[in-house]
Amino acid sequence: MASLSEAQELLSEEQKAARDADLDARLEKLKLEVNQEPIHIPHPETVKATEELLERLAALRQEHAAATATADAFRKSIAKLPEKCSIEELKAKFKEGAAEAPETINYGDHASQYYRVHRPSVPEPWWAVLIIHGGFWREKYNISNAAIETIAPALARRGFCAIEVEYRRVGGGGGWPESCDDVDAALKHCIENVAGLSERRIVLVGHSAGGHAALMCAANAQTAPRLVVAIAPVADLVHAHEKKLSDDGEAVLNFVGAAPDLRPDLYEAACPTKSQIWSRLRSDIVLATGTEDVDVPVELTRLFYHRLDQGLAGPRLFEYREPAGCDHYSVVDAGRGFAEIWEAAEGVLRRPGMNWL
Repeated sequence: MASLSEAQELLSEEQKAARDADLDARLEKLKLEVNQEPIHIPHPETVKATEELLERLAALRQEHAAATATADAFRKSIAKLPEKCSIEELKAKFKEGAAEAPETINYGDHASQYYRVHRPSVPEPWWAVLIIHGGFWREKYNISNAAIETIAPALARRGFCAIEVEYRRVGGGGGWPESCDDVDAALKHCIENVAGLSERRIVLVGHSAGGHAALMCAANAQTAPRLVVAIAPVADLVHAHEKKLSDDGEAVLNFVGAAPDLRPDLYEAACPTKSQIWSRLRSDIVLATGTEDVDVPVELTRLFYHRLDQGLAGPRLFEYREPAGCDHYSVVDAGRGFAEIWEAAEGVLRRPGMNWL
């Protein structure tokens, strides 16, 4: 019979043998698993291709983030139009709220080379409306006394940035082409210097002689204004000269500097109804004259409209209005005929596919 020490030794040997057997079994099992699931070592070219794909994926993610940021910025840059309303509602809205005092900005060295900015209370960006006064190009008529004084505050209350443009007139360094050159310069200057504006969101409103300047400015602009609103425009200079428009009948003669028969070349260059000028126009047009206008008679505007309707190349869209009972001045009164004209103008700006500008 074995002693206690020998039993312990034998037991230890048995345990060791069991453990060795268990280890061998485990190793065999692991070998089987390794053989069943072989380890694949990828080819170096495959590794390189995978790394390139991951790099391209990271770049695409960056491009997508940048494009999303650009799209968000573009959406924020779109100037929204106010809600649609009727003519009577417009007249009321033109009077709602307080109008801030305008800022006067010079765009040239001459005393008449300035504009007044009426900013709206809504956040920018804004649609900008440049307002060009009439007065048969004469020095005595200016922003303050040419009957347009209600328009800018009314449009600012409506949510537009309204800009009244002053320019050199006959008797103060103006005439052809200086008066129209000034309007061109004012448009360029305000786009570059008034925050919240864009050349793609511009409307020109011109009354009487200012209607002529608005049409010429639109034809000369590098980027066409979205819309021109020509109110009782002295558009056909030859016809206006023949009809002796203005108190003394010499307004067109004094503006151009000569009669049409003596200097037809000047009228070819200064008249927006001439085909070589009109064909450069790429703006939409709203044309309007009051039925009681005797200064620029409605018959002249109708003749102008019919000529346009007969196929002169140029603008994409015409809207024509004749505010009933309005004379030469009430068509630019925000509480009277102007509301009807502006309702048509906003309608053009809302045309499907165009108000993204």
